[in-house]
Amino acid sequence: MQIKVIVNNVIQNPEFRYAWGLSMFVDGLEEGVLFDTGPDGDILLKNLELAGVEPEQIKHIFISHVHLDHVGGLIPLLDVMEHQPVVYIAKSIAEEFEERVKRHGGKVVRVEDVERLFNGVYSTGQLGIVIVEQAMVIKTNPGLVVLTGCSHPKISKIVAHVRGNFIDEHIYLVIGGFHLMDKDRDYVLETMKYLKELGVEKISPSHCSGELAREVAKEVFGEENYIDSGAGAVINIE
Repeated sequence: MQIKVIVNNVIQNPEFRYAWGLSMFVDGLEEGVLFDTGPDGDILLKNLELAGVEPEQIKHIFISHVHLDHVGGLIPLLDVMEHQPVVYIAKSIAEEFEERVKRHGGKVVRVEDVERLFNGVYSTGQLGIVIVEQAMVIKTNPGLVVLTGCSHPKISKIVAHVRGNFIDEHIYLVIGGFHLMDKDRDYVLETMKYLKELGVEKISPSHCSGELAREVAKEVFGEENYIDSGAGAVINIE
């Protein structure tokens, strides 16, 4: 399995176009799934091309939450697709959003609780109160891979929720936005230590995580368990 980072405000491959937002394509599953769509259709489509991902490969689109930096590329992507992808959204998202997705060719599935979406791929269900968000969980050979959008309900709560619902599973990797960019060092350090206590093996904060979070993640988890995940990164999960 591969995670290809398509859109990110952290850049790894300078050929990729910059955007404040996040999108990742998961390849090597039963069917291809795109996690979030970044803020802009042109940037998403160009970066998908650079990553060697054709829209036809995307059978599932997982939306963590409906802030523009995570859904701005969705409608332009749907408009170039010749098939009907399944779009997973949190149950509490407004009807207007669902209707718009349907008008542009998407099949909407609303998710409320922990749920198997398709072979090996799960949603945490909707978390949070003020800003509702879901994270994606994938079962892989080395353990669970958890993809987070912005972690508005707190990254510690999201991972603890995964830990509580997949009790017998090892958490191999947590990747995505951790929403720690406005936190001080003590808070970030405490968060990273807690994630390690929860059994997380490898860590990959980006997007809204902030540079401090990336530095502290390396300290707590060690360089060998830290993974860069800027736009253009390709992460192999054996």
